[in-house]
Amino acid sequence: MKVKYFYSPAIFSNQPKLYVLTDDFILYSESREYALIRIDRYKVQSFLNFNPKKYETEEHPIILEIDELEASKISKDLQHNWMRRYLLEKKVFYKQSMQA
Repeated sequence: MKVKYFYSPAIFSNQPKLYVLTDDFILYSESREYALIRIDRYKVQSFLNFNPKKYETEEHPIILEIDELEASKISKDLQHNWMRRYLLEKKVFYKQSMQA
């Protein structure tokens, strides 16, 4: 499964936001607001020609594409474990063991 990562800096929000786009056309993000977890899940039209401008909001008016290394660093800085869990659920890092 192919993955693209996007980052929205905290401009009009208290915290930045990290998004994951998978080649099954799902744009996904989780954020914690107080004690509640907010999930943003969108079905997009295209993986290759994804236009992040359509998903910008008043709180997050800029969405930038970033690489996997930068996304994992941002995820650790924000102390979000959701990205690793979500990608494991999508079987992005899934490796099936060989059977004899």
